Amino acid sequence: MSPRVFARLRRVRFLRTFRGRLAALYVALEVSVLILAAMAMYFALRHAVTREIDQELSAQFAHLAEDLRETPAAFWPDRCRDFSAYFLGGVRVLDLQNRVLCE
Repeated sequence: MSPRVFARLRRVRFLRTFRGRLAALYVALEVSVLILAAMAMYFALRHAVTREIDQELSAQFAHLAEDLRETPAAFWPDRCRDFSAYFLGGVRVLDLQNRVLCE
């Protein structure tokens, strides 16, 4: 803090009394509790939303994987295109050597 700010705070009358300091401490404590509660809610909601998105993507992938298991490999590009048209985003199926099987 700069000396001017400190001098102004010394001139503030309510900070000279015990009740004034107690009130200021209470306000600071309540603000910090509210900030901590908001941060906890943010992280909890972010975790819940991320988990929900992951479950949705997993369900979509399970649908595509089941469809590809039942389809001969020659028709995989058509299935991938159909899947990309129905769901958001693109699809790329790779083998174990990271070669693209269909896109």
